[in-house]
Amino acid sequence: DDLVADYVVGEEIPFLVRRAGKNTEIRIRLGRSPVRPEAAPRLIVSELGLTVRGLTFFDRRAAKLEAKTQGAIVVEVAPDGAASRAGLRPGDLVLQVDGQDFPSLSELRRLSVQKPQAPFSIRRGEEALTLRVRR
Repeated sequence: DDLVADYVVGEEIPFLVRRAGKNTEIRIRLGRSPVRPEAAPRLIVSELGLTVRGLTFFDRRAAKLEAKTQGAIVVEVAPDGAASRAGLRPGDLVLQVDGQDFPSLSELRRLSVQKPQAPFSIRRGEEALTLRVRR
């Protein structure tokens, strides 16, 4: 990070590399850094007693998911809420709600509150689970 801190996204940065015993200059175009989990957007679904955050590049890599996989990570579960009664836990990876993918956290909210018994398809470690969240 310190090496590129003075450059802006889109700028080309020269690097000197040694290949096959020869020094060669290469230029790399600087891209945007992936969002870190702690900076990912969050959403509180108060009707369920649930706080989630957006799925990041780092979450996908840790869970061995494809780059385009949509989802959310459970951040907090209110002890007396519907999410807690259904068995959701912090760290769970929510992949679908009511059998549907969701491209955004607001869509997760819409899907989860429109049905009083929405099934959540989650991953907990290596285990795939379906938990029915009853409001």
